[in-house]
Amino acid sequence: MLKILYYLIIITLTTSGAIFYNLQNSHHGLGGSIALPKVFWLGYALWFWYFLPLLIGIDNRISSQWRRLYWITWCNMALRAVIELAMMYFSHNWHPYYGIAHDFFSAFLILALIFTTTPETEIDKAVSWNFRIMGVMFLIEAYFAYYMLSNVHSDTGAVYFVPGKPEYQGIMLITWLVIMALTTQQLIFARKWLYEYQLPAEINNN
Repeated sequence: MLKILYYLIIITLTTSGAIFYNLQNSHHGLGGSIALPKVFWLGYALWFWYFLPLLIGIDNRISSQWRRLYWITWCNMALRAVIELAMMYFSHNWHPYYGIAHDFFSAFLILALIFTTTPETEIDKAVSWNFRIMGVMFLIEAYFAYYMLSNVHSDTGAVYFVPGKPEYQGIMLITWLVIMALTTQQLIFARKWLYEYQLPAEINNN
């Protein structure tokens, strides 16, 4: 069931990302057009901060201590999602500086949580390193948001994304490099997490 959910979420994120990319760039979506690597980054942010914590949280091969840390992170991001989406699409008073402030808070939250428990099993070690990656992503997101604020401007409305224009090639290259690094990390992590570690009963049956 865990593997099925894993691949269903990947397929759903990929499909919705393609639809979102088309809508933003073809129908003048709220926040402006978005470059292709930024769609990938958005997908990874949703994956790392929302969907992956849910999957790890229901995996009983992982110790309750580490699952608790992922649940705390998920609750933190769920609260942000409610507030951010309401401010973006209803009250229209969201500002990226709010997101940057929360990014730093979340990075320090993960740093603090790491020191509350120690991984003892191999699968706990795998998810603990993945947890650290989640924290680093908040710092990267803060940098991306600050770059957007400093370099992307529009006279037609709020800007929430970096468009795919030639003048932004530098940040596009950086984003692609980050995407490649995250993809490599996730492929290695998924192979270990989903296929190498088993429950004691499963090992005995095999």
